[in-house]
Amino acid sequence: LTEAAKIFENGIERDSANPYSYLGQIQILRQRIEREKDPKAKGVLIATSLSLLTEAYEETHESTMIAGELAKVRKQLGLMDDGISLIKQALARKPIDSRLRDLLIRFLVDKGEFTEGLSVAIEGAKLDPTNWRIQRWLARLRQKGIENVNAVKGNYEAAIRHHKGDVGLMVEYAAF
Repeated sequence: LTEAAKIFENGIERDSANPYSYLGQIQILRQRIEREKDPKAKGVLIATSLSLLTEAYEETHESTMIAGELAKVRKQLGLMDDGISLIKQALARKPIDSRLRDLLIRFLVDKGEFTEGLSVAIEGAKLDPTNWRIQRWLARLRQKGIENVNAVKGNYEAAIRHHKGDVGLMVEYAAF
């Protein structure tokens, strides 16, 4: 499984728009979930698979293959509040996991808790200042909080700098 995970991870790094590498990673995570005895560790693995699929959905330009798997895992995760608490537990175990942090921010924003989402994003930027998704969240949430325009611009520019070539990100920045 470890060797297969490396192969799929290399596939994601080479071509992030290809859904098959993500699906391979999800199958490996499913096997780990099935084998896990500890319910908390199982929850962490479920949250990890959801965060990977959320990233995959965005990177593959909303692939229908990824959408189906994403729906299955979202259903497995349960209600929004249960999902948020599960992701917080997972993040407590792995604080530098930017995929989990991105997912937590997404859930908090969907729930309307912008202030808490901003604090999670700020903490994430301290741990990994080069993560473009965290920088994008900072820009979006600071824009909602009507913060200084230069702060929002700086976060968008940092996101673009760390994820060159993302047309959607550049369009979002231009719309701002």
